Amino acid sequence: MIQNDTVKLLRECDAGIKMGVASINDVIDGISNRRFRNCLSECRREHKVLENEVNELLGQYGDEG
Repeated sequence: MIQNDTVKLLRECDAGIKMGVASINDVIDGISNRRFRNCLSECRREHKVLENEVNELLGQYGDEG
């Protein structure tokens, strides 16, 4: 049986991941350095992978995040 604290932690992770993606989206178009922009794009991609994993776990526990 899943602990209530685990679901709460997954929700917090979900919120943090979404905040990270939103922050990257806010600044990425203004970055002129190609290397830095590529780094941010990769970070955003990794955040999206994590977001999908967290959402999948939340779904398994009957929670929508």
